[in-house]
Amino acid sequence: MSSRHPGTPRSTILANELPLLEKLLEQFDTPVQKFAAYQTFIKVRLPPEVLDTDFSLRRHAPTLTPSGYGTTEGLFGHPAYLALLERHGLDDEFFATLEKKKLGAALEKAPLLSVPKLHIDTLSPEDDLWGSLPAYDILNLPMNKIDDIGMYGVAFIASSDLRNLILTVNALPPGKPHSVRVLFNDPSPIRLIRNILILYMLTGIPDRATAADAALHLWYSAFLPDTYEAQARVLQFEIFKSCFINTPHDMYSFQKMLTDTCLVEGQLNRPMLEDVLAPHLQTLRDPKTVRTELDRSRVSPPNIDRLHRRYCQVEPAHRQAMHHFRKTGILLPFGAATGHFDRPNSYLLSPEGKWLLDDLADPLQGWPIEEVMKAGKAHGVQRGDVYGALYFYLTDQLRTFIDRLHTIDINITFFAGTASELSKQYRSGELVKWGIVPEAGLTRVDAGTLGDSEGWARVVQEWAPLLWSGGLFLGTTVNWARGELGQHAKPSGEHVRMLTGRLMMEKKIPRPSSERSMEDVLSVIPAYESSFSAVYDTARAFMDYVIAAQNLGMKDNVFYGRGYTSVVPHRLGAKIGGIFDALPDFPDAESWYLNVNLVGHSWTERSFEIGRYPREGELGYQPNPKNETDESNTKQKPSEFMQGSSKSR
Repeated sequence: MSSRHPGTPRSTILANELPLLEKLLEQFDTPVQKFAAYQTFIKVRLPPEVLDTDFSLRRHAPTLTPSGYGTTEGLFGHPAYLALLERHGLDDEFFATLEKKKLGAALEKAPLLSVPKLHIDTLSPEDDLWGSLPAYDILNLPMNKIDDIGMYGVAFIASSDLRNLILTVNALPPGKPHSVRVLFNDPSPIRLIRNILILYMLTGIPDRATAADAALHLWYSAFLPDTYEAQARVLQFEIFKSCFINTPHDMYSFQKMLTDTCLVEGQLNRPMLEDVLAPHLQTLRDPKTVRTELDRSRVSPPNIDRLHRRYCQVEPAHRQAMHHFRKTGILLPFGAATGHFDRPNSYLLSPEGKWLLDDLADPLQGWPIEEVMKAGKAHGVQRGDVYGALYFYLTDQLRTFIDRLHTIDINITFFAGTASELSKQYRSGELVKWGIVPEAGLTRVDAGTLGDSEGWARVVQEWAPLLWSGGLFLGTTVNWARGELGQHAKPSGEHVRMLTGRLMMEKKIPRPSSERSMEDVLSVIPAYESSFSAVYDTARAFMDYVIAAQNLGMKDNVFYGRGYTSVVPHRLGAKIGGIFDALPDFPDAESWYLNVNLVGHSWTERSFEIGRYPREGELGYQPNPKNETDESNTKQKPSEFMQGSSKSR
């Protein structure tokens, strides 16, 4: 909330909120709708201790002080407030009518939006707000013969993370028409609403550079400039209006044409709107308290040893860059002015001001680091300023994405349930009102790491049948390497001794010298655990896991696992299209350092692609399926996903 400090007159607080109230009321048509919105505005924006449910007392404020701002008891004492209400039809006559009809009491009993308290202190791993694995182009058209019509149906069933969508849309070849139908399903309320806001922001701010900058900071910075925070709140109200002014049949849904070619729509739910959106509108976070929390969780976290292990692997300049970003919480090139970033970012904090991410969360992990460094170099950023490089990489990507949102036919639909629920709705025809028919086939289904928590066999069996015959189901497992099934996912015993000697010879881990004793080297070796995993073959251990996991739900003559992938490599750092047991490929010492030391993955993560054999009656059907490697690039009939697009609604 603007300008609320101890001792600030309450009428001054309201006066500072008038521009936002004006924008909100302009979105409604009738005085009754405006009054309901105004009631909610008062409830969610003003300090709760000053609320008075008797709105008929609005003109009975104490006499104005000489400054014209009213007294500390004058909630409605500012004359501009009265003028604003009268402009929108909320005058004496309207309030007199309310009293006669008892309409005010009815609205008070059933407000447009209730505001319960939200209590969130931590997020589960699947609620990751930044992404801990590198983003990728989910279509990768140069390596996939999909169809020549340029129509693609893509479903992200476990997260509304925008990273893969951005890289995919930006990689579409220019000079030909494309139509992209995107489904996002995300049970994480904070992540879902934040990502909708990012899309709104990218197209809602006229200046392209400012829009990219605002979206970037809403995504990655712990503090925002006042103008960006205000813009986000206006857009929040816009979503709120759309969800609550619809008919009962469409309650909690929203729809907006972001550009002439891009439609964003979705179905939220009451708990999400009441437990997330409303508290984020009402909660005031003190910047000093947030900075203290940032120091506690990011600079000196409870498990400080984990942070020290990260620091000891990187060069001094990068250690300084990491420390600076963790301390300031603002993603900018080193040395950029940050004084105007004074509004805590609601979407990285709980209403109580608690940091929501893991203490080692790092936005560098979510993007291809070598491409990030190339972008930084192109913008004149020094090699040591890795977060400056990331800033320019992201602004480049977001500006391109903005351009594509204005030129490519894109329809994005958000859902807020579980992946199982959405699969059932898809099959039963319940999504027809969104232009999604059961017969439509998906070009891609991206399950992320969903199977680690829900079971891969279940997820594959629920979603792989929804692919068209040339489509792909993509999954990544992190947890397979944990527990009994993954006991051979990391080297041990003799393998460790052999790899230690090799990595020391290649100067990839510290080795004894005249300046460094063996005892000192052995003390830091545990911090380089990921280095051993990066050069260790996990293929056999992973196959044992696949067999134990019901073959990932693949059925004979129905689904097949692809030995040669064409979208994501089997392992981080390996080449797309490489063989199943290919190791990560680092062509030089710089590539090794950036990927293994600087970014810091575990290097046991494995990805897989699953295809569906054609059914009888489909183009390409054969009674005896062809060998998988022959099938992978067979040209099939175009996806039917665009049939009945909800743009016609």
